[in-house]
Amino acid sequence: MRAILEEQEFYEYAYDIVIQPRDMNMSRHADHKSIIAYVHDSRANYLRELGLSEQDLGDGKTGDVLGDMVINYKKECFTFDALRFLVHLSIVSDKAFRMFYKAVNKDTGDTVMLAEAGFVCFDYQKRAVSEVPEQLISATENFIANGKG
Repeated sequence: MRAILEEQEFYEYAYDIVIQPRDMNMSRHADHKSIIAYVHDSRANYLRELGLSEQDLGDGKTGDVLGDMVINYKKECFTFDALRFLVHLSIVSDKAFRMFYKAVNKDTGDTVMLAEAGFVCFDYQKRAVSEVPEQLISATENFIANGKG
């Protein structure tokens, strides 16, 4: 059975990319590996905008570990298409958060894909699952409140 994703009410962060020739597959549209890489890039850049990183979610010891990911492809994209990756972060438990993505073709306005990924917080010093750092929660809330997205 196919997982069907829904668009979020809002996305607080935008990250722009241009599809490159190296991103093409044999069918001459963007390869799934490239789309996943752009999802990763948009996450890393959003965390950077928050003053955080995948290895340090604000407390100096907690990072994130990808638990799951689903992508629904809506339209093809081709070499030199300009895409805007929209990102929304949602805390879902004391130890996990989810990130929601929507890629839009900047020229046509078409939604290219929706993605959702679940992350578990991980203390790399203790090598164990840990709680979501307060710094991630407050940085996200402040980012949204200040309308930076």
